[in-house]
Amino acid sequence: MRRSTADALFYALLLITQIIAIIFYGIYHDNITNIQNPNAAVVTANITRYPWFQDIHIMTFLAMAFFFAFLRRYRLSAITEVFWVAAITVQYYFLWRALFYGAWDGYGHFFTSVFDFIQGEYCAISMVIALGAFIGKANNLQILIAIMIGIVLYTLNEQILFNELDVKDIGGSMFVFTFGAWYGLGISWILNYTDARQSHNFVTDVNSNTFAFIGTLFLWCFFLSFNSALAENAFSANIAITNTYFCLIGSLLGAYLTSKILFRGKFHIEHMVNATIVGGIIIGAGADMLLDSFSAYIVGNLFGMLAVVGFTYFSRLFFKMGLNDVAGVAHTFAFPGIIGGLLSAIYRARYFDRGGIQVAGTFISFGIALVGGLIVGVMLRWLGSQYSPDEYYNDDINVYFDNEVDYNADPKPFWDRHNRLFFGNARHRKVHVIPAYDNNALDDREVPPVV
Repeated sequence: MRRSTADALFYALLLITQIIAIIFYGIYHDNITNIQNPNAAVVTANITRYPWFQDIHIMTFLAMAFFFAFLRRYRLSAITEVFWVAAITVQYYFLWRALFYGAWDGYGHFFTSVFDFIQGEYCAISMVIALGAFIGKANNLQILIAIMIGIVLYTLNEQILFNELDVKDIGGSMFVFTFGAWYGLGISWILNYTDARQSHNFVTDVNSNTFAFIGTLFLWCFFLSFNSALAENAFSANIAITNTYFCLIGSLLGAYLTSKILFRGKFHIEHMVNATIVGGIIIGAGADMLLDSFSAYIVGNLFGMLAVVGFTYFSRLFFKMGLNDVAGVAHTFAFPGIIGGLLSAIYRARYFDRGGIQVAGTFISFGIALVGGLIVGVMLRWLGSQYSPDEYYNDDINVYFDNEVDYNADPKPFWDRHNRLFFGNARHRKVHVIPAYDNNALDDREVPPVV
């Protein structure tokens, strides 16, 4: 499909989604305005969760945006895609959730409280994780279709797990991380474009890795709120916070130790960006069920180490199998999500009952996500791909630069006859006037100091 056609379809489809959302919200959504309303107690009780919502809101729109801005020439596009994907996901999650929960039976209405906002952000993070598996390989039309279908599958999976099976998953190991990661991996497996695998834009540098590391630090710090926001009471919330904190510390130290050992005294930045947060995912489903909190240290250290080993040795195997996992969501979210769900079965069986239902919930999430991702991937591949290897992972195809410089994969600063320094060798827009001395050590968009 020609790019102009794909762009036109994207504009039309995005506009249609907004018209539909406005109509349904206008007809069916109500605000609770007085204490006499039957739902007033729910709203007043859940407003106390607003600090948790703020933390998760930062994780969704800020941390995940920076986390996926790791490619040298795809930072602005990645941040923007996370921004609009998370927004439209929350918007449509409320509609589909209301439908699946039967709020529209007999043309009834639905309302939203802070508790619902938190669940909407969980769905948004799941869809953003899915995006990470094929980010930079798909155009806006493909992304929009993938996300809109993904929201439906996510709410269906949520309905099955919590309303039909009574699964316990306070931190989203199953319904957030397992689902989002495997849905994205299914799509990425089908969108295995040869040009994308060979693109010279699939590189990082110090600046882009710093962006990603900032995202990791935000995720690491706010995971405590993520895994405790839906707790039933203060004691459950305290247990979830304690276990998450201990497990995150363990995964950080385990990942750092293993990375230093494997690389002879140096750490690999990919390990610090990705493997250090697996503790929050591993402990998620059982965060409020594990009563022997020292075990969280053991689990965190062990799987932090295993995540480093996976990134080091198994990523290449996946690539040879045709799975070009762009952001490494397999080792960061997909496998830790499954393991977290299975570990929660052990915790639930030991301290409570019905551990087997946790296993069922884990593999239901995995199955719906992977099969759904593969089917959607086939649909998206039919829409075509980019036209050259240079158009993958490249901000130039998405971002309008009004006062910036285009630069190629190997930018070399050079001078013009007026003693002005240009960057790159494509279109030259922004000019920096500097003293007449040679400086061959400039980074992408840096200007030498005036002396």
